[in-house]
Amino acid sequence: MLIHGWPQSGRAWERQVAALLGVGHWVITYDRRGFCESSRPMFGNEYLGFVGCASRSPAAETPISNVGAIAGKWSGTITPGYEPFYVTISPSGALTACWGANWAWGTVTVGNGRATFEMEPGLRGGPITLYDSGGSRGLVLDDAWSTFNAQVVPR
Repeated sequence: MLIHGWPQSGRAWERQVAALLGVGHWVITYDRRGFCESSRPMFGNEYLGFVGCASRSPAAETPISNVGAIAGKWSGTITPGYEPFYVTISPSGALTACWGANWAWGTVTVGNGRATFEMEPGLRGGPITLYDSGGSRGLVLDDAWSTFNAQVVPR
């Protein structure tokens, strides 16, 4: 199954589909909800729906008891743009992040089993969600101000 990024459509995979079919693989592509020819509902467009894998149940959100639970170096992608994204969270809660030509720094705070982040320059901040499924860990940083969403795994 080939899943496109923002702002593409399922047609972004045309060359790969031809090559995969040519060597005998089955291939599925589609337009994600809200993209290209699909409907554009107000809710249900989140990439988070794909945390996990089709062969197992989705990973459950894991409570975050302290910053140490998410401290470390993480890498993944950011949308919009689907660019590589790198973030480092120190045990003291200091955060640094980079993607494309952008650099940001800030803090992570934890309370009541949940983590939040604030980054500068620019106003960026929102929840951090930890997913842990059988030892496979992932974080999602979901910016509440500028439609920024980063999905990362330990590196």
